[in-house]
Amino acid sequence: MLFDLEHNTIEKLVRRERQILAAFAVGALVGTLTPLLMPKVDRITKLLFLSYGTASSAAFTVTTHLIQRKERIYGSIDRARMEALKLHMQQEVAYSSSVSKIGAQRRLAQFINNLPFWEHARWIQQFGLGGLIEPPAIEATAEEPHSALPGVVTAPPQSSLDDLVGDDVAIVPDYSWLDPKFICSTKAVFGARGSGKSTYLSFEAIAWTQINPDGELRIGDIHFDEEESKWLPGLSVDTLLSQYVATEPQQVLALFRRARTLLRDRVKRRDRKSKPFKFICDEFVGFISRLSKAEVAEVVDIIQENSFEARKYGVVIVLGLHSLKKGVIGIDSSALLSGMSLICLGNSIADPATRFPADFNVKALLAEQQQVASLLQDKQGRACVVRKLDEGMPRVEVLPYLDLDQYRVGGEESVGGEGGQESVGREGSINSSHTPSSSPASLTLDQLMEKMIAWMQSLDELPSPEQVKEQWEKLSGKSLTDDQLKAVCSGLGLKD
Repeated sequence: MLFDLEHNTIEKLVRRERQILAAFAVGALVGTLTPLLMPKVDRITKLLFLSYGTASSAAFTVTTHLIQRKERIYGSIDRARMEALKLHMQQEVAYSSSVSKIGAQRRLAQFINNLPFWEHARWIQQFGLGGLIEPPAIEATAEEPHSALPGVVTAPPQSSLDDLVGDDVAIVPDYSWLDPKFICSTKAVFGARGSGKSTYLSFEAIAWTQINPDGELRIGDIHFDEEESKWLPGLSVDTLLSQYVATEPQQVLALFRRARTLLRDRVKRRDRKSKPFKFICDEFVGFISRLSKAEVAEVVDIIQENSFEARKYGVVIVLGLHSLKKGVIGIDSSALLSGMSLICLGNSIADPATRFPADFNVKALLAEQQQVASLLQDKQGRACVVRKLDEGMPRVEVLPYLDLDQYRVGGEESVGGEGGQESVGREGSINSSHTPSSSPASLTLDQLMEKMIAWMQSLDELPSPEQVKEQWEKLSGKSLTDDQLKAVCSGLGLKD
């Protein structure tokens, strides 16, 4: 280095200058002290020694002044050399540290390359390894994505390799999480407009009827639109409104109460073999916003009660909503959602109005969801966050591409029971009709309660106990005692 050469030269100059300075100092001492130490020397010799001492002293003084000035310059050069050395050492340390970090990231990338390819997106996002992970090798023949739902095609077959693999990187989703057990669980489905929430709920309704062909399906949708409805493709609007869909808030409330009545009755009788019952309430927040405070509290209690016992007794409630504020339901949303499975579509997981349970790391899940979404082809589906209640932590999954046009619900049959059919009328009334085989004596308690609910909701106002008693006698052929009448009214959600 330049400073090293300068330092060597300066050290030599300093040594020589100090040697000269020492010589002048010795000369000054000799010239000054010799006449004193040798008094017998003649005057001329003394004069010469004194002159030599004086000259040496003067030279010593001048040389000392010059050396001090030079040493300040030498000191500046030395400090500059030390700063340069310090900077050089910092650069060397930074270089070594960077090389070590690069090596560590390359080793980490090599390790992640050996993991299953569906995990790559998560680790790329978490550790910032973009460009270091090899895209998965895709065989020339692409297999159809696997679905765990029997008889339900969850995505159309891929037509070619180009449909499956993008220009840079692609993933092959695993749809096995969407299994019958999840379809039949109590859950909340979050998603803003355009996120696919309504499409998924419609798909779940279809899938549930295939899994439970003898089950009872009910739907509450206060924003039902005849032209845009996706519920149960293949059925006419008249059939939907007469057999499946309730559109008025009080009708939907009655279905919540029916779910509670069924559940309590089955728990009391320890009956786990009755036909399954599923109630899907879309636009849940819009529905409860039209209820009184007492009715909202009642619905919240029903949902919480259902969360604990629903799966064992075959009574399932599914909520569809955009977000859930505490001010809407009166309690912290995390408390209501803690006992339910969850699906979050779009960016609904980042909605600040909703408080998810404590096991949701919203920031990490949103980042992973966006990373997976960026790697998906349109026909592969949508990235979403799923929390299965019985499987612990939430995770990012891929919801299959759902084209409801390929599904058809066959027949215009009733789903209200074996002996008769319960129907929801187009104008918001629920009508009851009998088949020739359904005599009063052959009706079970569940069927009688279904018919009572249908009759009650066909009325413009809530019936009186006397009207309930009279209708029960018409349906069953038997009269009710006072205690039995109170039990029936309670089951219908009527207050004494």
